[in-house]
Formats: sequence, C-alpha cells, structure tokens
Amino acid sequence: MQLLEELPPTGSIVIKALKARAQERVKVDYTQESTNSEIHSDVFPIDTVVEYRLFKGSQHTVTTWNEAITSALYQESVNRAFRLISQKQRTEQELRLLIKNTKRYTFTDDMINVAITRIDILGYLNDSSTAKAHVTRSNARLKSSQKLKQELQARGVSKTASDEALESHSDLCAAQEVAETKAARLRKHDQPTAKIRLYRYLVQRGFSYDLSRQLADQHFSISLSS
Repeated sequence: MQLLEELPPTGSIVIKALKARAQERVKVDYTQESTNSEIHSDVFPIDTVVEYRLFKGSQHTVTTWNEAITSALYQESVNRAFRLISQKQRTEQELRLLIKNTKRYTFTDDMINVAITRIDILGYLNDSSTAKAHVTRSNARLKSSQKLKQELQARGVSKTASDEALESHSDLCAAQEVAETKAARLRKHDQPTAKIRLYRYLVQRGFSYDLSRQLADQHFSISLSS
C-alpha cells in the first residue's frame, strides 16, 4: 500500500475498477490527477472501501485518499495481529515485532499499539498461559529450568509468570534423561574422559554443578577431582 508521503500534494484520485479479493478485501485500480494517467492498484479492506465510498468512477481529493489509506493500515495492523495470534500463542513483545516485520505494509507505532490493545482486550495476550505452554512442550522436558527461564525472558514473558510456570518443572527428571542419552554415546571413551564430558555437557545445558556432578558419578564410577 502506497505510503502517505509519496502521494502528490495536489490533484485528484479517480477509481477505475474494483475487484473482490479473499478475506473481505477489494483490489482498487485508480489513477492520480487525471483519468488518463498511469493506473495504480492497492488492496483495501472492504469496510474502508464502503466508508470512503471508493466506488468505480468516483473521484477523491488526495486528503480523502490519504485518510482512506490510513484507515486501511490501522485495520490491516489489527488483521495481521489476529492472523499471527491464531497461528501460535505469542507474547506482546513477539507480536509487536511480527506485526512490524512485513514488507507489504508500513505500520506506525500507533497502528501497532492499536492492534496490540485490541488483542489484549479480547484476552489473547496472557503471559501465564504462554509460559505454561512453553514449558510443557515435548522438547521442554529435556531442558533445565535455567534454560527455559532464559527462553521465556527472551520472549518477553514476565518473571512472575515464568516462575509460576516452572514450579512443576523437574530439573532432576530432565537431567536424568539427558544424562542417560549422552552417557550412552560416551561409552566409547575411557571413564575419566567420558565422565568429565558428561559433567560439562550437563552444566552447559544449564543444570546445576551439583546435579551435573551427581549424575556424572552415577554413570561413570571413577571420581572427579574437585
């Protein structure tokens, strides 16, 4: 959709043709300044077409056209927010970035704020449910609480929601499963080497030093020096 500042300050817009598109949108063919000028096209929400009477043969001032484009962009920012939230549960931070990250439209901060507010009012932004969904995914069971907390923080989940979601997560169960799989792959090495590699592997994945040492001791009998 053409940016407002790129439109000519004078002249008029003449609607040449309309064509229905999917998702209640209308492709509007129009010319600028005269009926003989180059034909351009933009896709508008049908509500904008009706509200601003963008009908075939109609003529509009640049001011009115700019208002129609602005209205359409506000509506498209909300539409994009709904599409994104319907695909996957997201945090406000993620939703803001994804709404803005589109080549098709250029949304202002206020347009994005309006979209976020609409989604929030309807209850689709919930840190607690987002955090819970994140830590109960199948691959989350093999991660440490520290690692999951970092992931939630990166997604913009609040510390309170993150802590609540992690209350039911067991580092011991996660570490035991990770250690068992890794230890099986380390059997080809001598015990001292295998043991230190398992210990380091667990620590690097965010498990505590004590728990990592305990599991390394269980899988390989030789003692690790302090």
